[in-house]
Amino acid sequence: MLTALAALLFPATRSWNLDAYVGVVVAALILVSGLKILLEAKDSILGQAPSQEIVCQITDIAEQCEGVLGIHDLEVHNYGPGNVIVSLHVEVDGSADIFVSLFKNIYPLPERVRAIPTTTLYEVRNAVAPTVLAEIAYHDNPEDAEWIRSNLNVIARTLSQGVAQYFGVPFVQPGITQTATVRTAGGRLNLRSAPSLNGQIIGAIPNGTTVSVTGREGNWYAVIYNGQNGYVSGDYLVING
Repeated sequence: MLTALAALLFPATRSWNLDAYVGVVVAALILVSGLKILLEAKDSILGQAPSQEIVCQITDIAEQCEGVLGIHDLEVHNYGPGNVIVSLHVEVDGSADIFVSLFKNIYPLPERVRAIPTTTLYEVRNAVAPTVLAEIAYHDNPEDAEWIRSNLNVIARTLSQGVAQYFGVPFVQPGITQTATVRTAGGRLNLRSAPSLNGQIIGAIPNGTTVSVTGREGNWYAVIYNGQNGYVSGDYLVING
């Protein structure tokens, strides 16, 4: 059609090659139309940034789920109607899993030991720190009640181990409080925050000082010196009595 129109406007007596010129015009029109379609469809192909309203709605929905403490790295890709992809990282408290692992070692039915995230219980919702509400067993169940009565010390030790593991501190088996005397070559004995040479030095005990011993882990003793709790090497301690 363009060729016919051009033939009417430019008679054949002229020596122009109309086909070549019309071909260039047609190619330009096709190129412009293609670019226009591409620009209109790029958001559907590459995805477009969501509105702040959508981001807030997704955040609210995620944070209403039980056990969710917070979210981060939220990404929303909108590829057109019905094609929205959302990815996000959810923060949950893993402290309950510590107690689950420990209690499976002592409860007679380990397959029934589990963690249930919740934000509806008052004791958990209103706490100002990471909280675990431990239901040890059901006292109205005769078998459970007897297990509780027969394993009070084991249960208490397991709970203490869970707390120590959560805070990343060693668990020292409690024992009868004794006294001991520091014996060095004359220098002071380091009081450490953990039963290891890697433990931070939190004090120094003079040679010949008597301290209270509250527990032991390997060759390290948990002691109290001047009201401060810490650990000392058993190589420089003589237990009294």
